Amino acid sequence: MSRKNKLKKQTVIGIACLLLAALIIFIIVPVVTGAIKTSTQVVRVSKTISVGQEITKENTEVVEVSGYNLPGNIIKSQDEATGKFVTARLEPGDYILDTKVVTNMISSGNYMSALDGNKRIVSVSIKDLASGISGKLQAGDIVSVMNNAEAVNNRGTIYKELKYVKVLAVTTGNGIDVSGEAISGEDKLPATVTMLVNENQAQLLAGLEKNGNIYFTLIYRGDLAKANEFLKTQDDYFTNNGNI
Repeated sequence: MSRKNKLKKQTVIGIACLLLAALIIFIIVPVVTGAIKTSTQVVRVSKTISVGQEITKENTEVVEVSGYNLPGNIIKSQDEATGKFVTARLEPGDYILDTKVVTNMISSGNYMSALDGNKRIVSVSIKDLASGISGKLQAGDIVSVMNNAEAVNNRGTIYKELKYVKVLAVTTGNGIDVSGEAISGEDKLPATVTMLVNENQAQLLAGLEKNGNIYFTLIYRGDLAKANEFLKTQDDYFTNNGNI
């Protein structure tokens, strides 16, 4: 390569470096710096939130952080987060992403993740259409569980241990969860009911599944807070010497 061509090549490279430097200094750096300096409010966890636990204003806080490189699905409003439930354990300092929260743990199908070691999940068979409230049971219902196999004076047996029980799912014979909609075929008939119970209730239900004839009665369907009042009454039964 001639000395002239070599100098020409070096000149081109030098000009390119100057242009690149100018691009970095006058365009890229100001843009990045501006993004870093731009702040926004986000919701941050202030107290540990376990899987299935409700987000409240007591376990979260609103903080102002740099808007640079924040996930696009981060929740920025406390009102948007409050009342939802987390599907993954969140620790203090964690940001809340909309992919980690659901409006309802039951209807979202995340009920298996809601176990905290104190409760357990058990399923029992629906013997016939009438026993399962004509196929109208659905997730979130509060039910009482009776036993028709031990009818006394033409009355089914009612157990105080199973007076208020939460339904987590109603499932067809082919494993599809249903939600109380009209039944359009034999394959869509409810076959099992899945419930959230304690150890004592699980043992009783297992015995009824084998030797009894389970019959459900609907107690309540509606507001979550009201439903939880029934469940608290049931829990109190086991801590208050069998009084309910």
